[in-house]
Amino acid sequence: MVHDPIVEDGIASGARRERRDAAAHRQRILAVARDLFAHAGVAAVTMHQIARAAGIGQGTLYRRYANKGDLCRDLMHEHHERFIIELRAYVAEAYSAPALTKLTEVIERMLHFVNDSMALLETVVTTAILDMDCNEGSALTDGPPMRHEWFQAQQNLLEGLLREAVADGEIAPLDVAYTADLLLSAMNPLSLHYQQAERGYSLERIAAGLRHIFITGVHGPGATNPATAQQG
Repeated sequence: MVHDPIVEDGIASGARRERRDAAAHRQRILAVARDLFAHAGVAAVTMHQIARAAGIGQGTLYRRYANKGDLCRDLMHEHHERFIIELRAYVAEAYSAPALTKLTEVIERMLHFVNDSMALLETVVTTAILDMDCNEGSALTDGPPMRHEWFQAQQNLLEGLLREAVADGEIAPLDVAYTADLLLSAMNPLSLHYQQAERGYSLERIAAGLRHIFITGVHGPGATNPATAQQG
């Protein structure tokens, strides 16, 4: 078979353009979907509305996402990915700070992230669990949200800080993995929505409760508690 360098270069160049176009379409779709979901809610927005607002054909949208569930998962993944990068950057910059100081800050940031993203997260998590609106009848092939890499990334970060706190004597020995699980469960968007909408708790009260249970409550006897010191 004779290879024509000019033809091959043209094919490669076309493939690169196609990848760039696909990436641009993805970012445009996600930006539009994020805005529509924030204003109307995930359940109320159709794939047709997303395609029209993004200025693309429905065929183009469905080639990228088989259903609204696929789009929601991609949007959720991107949203969390940026947040995890920010959290890791903070922990790296504050490497010399006490582990409990870093843990307190990470918990605060996670709590505010969930609260600020409530319009999207509450619906996405609900539909992922109940296999409704966001999945449009498809099975939970990716498993529950706790299996997703963004959830695991948060759990790994919390576990790392808890282990550091134990190793440095800031907190008494405990079940690190289970404590991290409890922390994330306490900041579940559905629970947070219930606490605010039904119980009337302010975000400040919820944050104070988390600090009391997961920072002060696990504090090692005789050690300096940076979380308490910060409040003083």
